Amino acid sequence: MKWKTAGVANLILAWLIGILGFGIVSAVYDTANRDNRLKDEGKEIDGRVTRKWTESLKSTHYHVAYEFAAAGKTVQGEDELSKRKWEPLSSGSRLTVKYVPSRPEINRPAATYPRLLPYWVPLVVFLGWIGMLALAVFPIRKEKRLLRYGQPVAGIVTYASQGRRPKYGWITKYEFQLSDGTTIKGSTQRDRTYHVGQTVCIVYNPKHPRRNDIYPLKLARIIE
Repeated sequence: MKWKTAGVANLILAWLIGILGFGIVSAVYDTANRDNRLKDEGKEIDGRVTRKWTESLKSTHYHVAYEFAAAGKTVQGEDELSKRKWEPLSSGSRLTVKYVPSRPEINRPAATYPRLLPYWVPLVVFLGWIGMLALAVFPIRKEKRLLRYGQPVAGIVTYASQGRRPKYGWITKYEFQLSDGTTIKGSTQRDRTYHVGQTVCIVYNPKHPRRNDIYPLKLARIIE
């Protein structure tokens, strides 16, 4: 079998969803973990401002870098403050820092905006990622298995949408019979149109006949 351009695009999309999704889920979980550990285990300690600056995007953001001593070493960090709390500070100013004693790298200024990301948020993001990944992988897996294990059979088109091309292609419905006389119905969306009564080649999975499609498939083809 050989992947068509659409198949290659689907493979790339699946990889991107897998890699980027994993990174996003990890980042959201890390944020929730930091917020909750600071809330439950956080202790306050005196720190010192090392730098302050602003960033202008759609609005102005006020940032501060700081350091404090914990676990026998100097720990550094940076965060965003409100303009009111940022303005009085300067390099060398005292700054109260909240941190987790067992993991000092989890810290933030005590004067930052209060925030707490619940643990259910990364769970929702994870489920959404798995859903998107499944939607990307399912058509690839389906066509790969159809070309590897599928059986060809003649089918008849029973419905074919016409007119201007829809966003995801024209809908075509068809039916075919198994060797035992059972009639199986199916449908597909393609970039080409068929007509009612047209004979088409159907490839179906013998173990799961309802997994079928019109050949040539959308993403891959058999190398002749």
